[in-house]
Amino acid sequence: MPAVNNSNSETVRAGSEPLVSVVVCTHNGEATIGDTLRALTSQDFTDSMEIVVIDDGSTDLTSEIVRAFPVRLITLPVNVGLSAARNRGIEATLAPFVAFTDDDCIPPRHWVTELHREWTKMGSETQAIGGTVEPNITNTFNRRFNHYRHTLSPTSLRLGGASFILRLRLYLRGEGIVLPSDQSQYVLLLVGANMSFRRDALVAVGGFDETRRFGGDEAPVCFKIQERWGVHSIWCAPSIVMRHNFDPKLRDTFRRAYAYGIGSGRDYVEKGGIPSLRPIGGLIIAMVAVSTLMQGISREEWWIPLVVAAMAPYLSAARGSRESTNSSVLEKFIFPLVAACEEICAVFGFFIGWLRTRRIG
Repeated sequence: MPAVNNSNSETVRAGSEPLVSVVVCTHNGEATIGDTLRALTSQDFTDSMEIVVIDDGSTDLTSEIVRAFPVRLITLPVNVGLSAARNRGIEATLAPFVAFTDDDCIPPRHWVTELHREWTKMGSETQAIGGTVEPNITNTFNRRFNHYRHTLSPTSLRLGGASFILRLRLYLRGEGIVLPSDQSQYVLLLVGANMSFRRDALVAVGGFDETRRFGGDEAPVCFKIQERWGVHSIWCAPSIVMRHNFDPKLRDTFRRAYAYGIGSGRDYVEKGGIPSLRPIGGLIIAMVAVSTLMQGISREEWWIPLVVAAMAPYLSAARGSRESTNSSVLEKFIFPLVAACEEICAVFGFFIGWLRTRRIG
């Protein structure tokens, strides 16, 4: 059984049930969890709330750091993965609304207030509410790229059931990928770092898929909620902002894209439809393959597929994306190429996830 620190959060009044439970799952998060909990325990939410931290088998000082804060701590003896850790958090919560964020995020002081305000405005058909994710700092190339790229962005409802051609058209026009920053709307998928649910809805759909250790675990939950309560059951409000400390190194962006691609491959096998991938990565791979076949590449023509691959990102990747304010001219030129590489990683991850799931099935 997991060990539980039963000290109640000071944000919950004595004898009262919390209105909002915030779950933070962490694994070896000693470098960042302190900042996350300082921000959470400084929220301006005037009603009762609780903070539940799931230490997912950390081998560093994570638990010792968490114990310094007025939160409930549940320690798991071994690392079970993000989805299973989130389910342990759901089991421990007491509030009707359960919010999730990550151990490398910095919630603004009004985050819980904005979440709860949206819940009070929505009807009983709404089962999930989330918001946007912004970089906390942009002091490295990778962090500026993620700012430019809108890496963690809720997925527009327009992409649900859309054909590949429609998705490509929306992508080329910069629509359906990046949500308008001033417009609340129903969405297809929320972002794991900034999402909340009715607790009863999470229980009804069986929580998170524990076979997914990392990468897109929010997608199956959102799909199940929409299948049960309809497409207008998941709401995104731009006033609900989460600040995220992206990894300073670029390799983390490629690693995350690959992991999310694996999740998308699994979703495709289990659910069908159109894979939730941006289309340019696959298009580049296809263009290079076709160019290679058509040219019958000789030693003198080796550069043709490279030119095709290098030019393809500039047809679309920069459209609909904002520019990081600290970026140099050179970085703005390189960003579309990095975006294409990120998408190619996701495509390879998709095929790995697809193959693994088919073998298991």
